[in-house]
Amino acid sequence: MPEHSQVHLPLPETSSIRLLFIEPGAFAEPLKVRLEVFPDLETCPPFNALSYTWGDPKLVETISCNGTDVSIGKNLADALRRFRASTPNYQHDAIWADALCINQDDLLEKTHQVRLMRRIYQKAGRVLIWLGPDTGDFDDAL
Repeated sequence: MPEHSQVHLPLPETSSIRLLFIEPGAFAEPLKVRLEVFPDLETCPPFNALSYTWGDPKLVETISCNGTDVSIGKNLADALRRFRASTPNYQHDAIWADALCINQDDLLEKTHQVRLMRRIYQKAGRVLIWLGPDTGDFDDAL
């Protein structure tokens, strides 16, 4: 499986960010996303930030990112699939999700991006919270 660095174009500035866009598909179809680089938070399109638990690192799913197969955590894949299924015109909505939008193989980039995270969440039109798929224990959560 290719490393994430093979699907991430370099960020031109420390203030640059990547946003992901989900390609159309039915709920059960494989996920296809594309990443786009934007110079900074002031020039990027409106986006939603996704906050989720990374979950068990052994549970992964392969998705297509910029035409290349990459592994991501199953919990992130579940969140993206749910968002794709439940949001009209989802393919036009930009999403920021750290595991995909930050090159996890580049320590320097991760350092710069973590410093931007507060501003990323502030700039987001919505922050989507994903705790995981429904387990039927909703009453226990309350």
